Amino acid sequence: MTARDFEWNIQPQICPHCEDFKPAKLIQKKQVLTIGGMRELPPHRIMLPSVEVVVCKECGREIFTELVDDLTLKRFWAIYQLITGMNPIPFFMRK
Repeated sequence: MTARDFEWNIQPQICPHCEDFKPAKLIQKKQVLTIGGMRELPPHRIMLPSVEVVVCKECGREIFTELVDDLTLKRFWAIYQLITGMNPIPFFMRK
């Protein structure tokens, strides 16, 4: 499941920069996140070449949306688990 599955449902969002409800759109961008320092493991910089983010159509800045950002964080966490040898089945896919 990706944020693209929900693209049709992106309603006007409150843009923190414009400080008003503005039309929003879904774009692709590269994102890097440093995860680690847990259980004596060193931090890892993980780069996803293509993640979905919601941006304001007027000013072009990113807008936090729980659904889209949660999907991205789950992707980062799954990669971190594979790199560190933690449970290879992502926590969000467990029964």
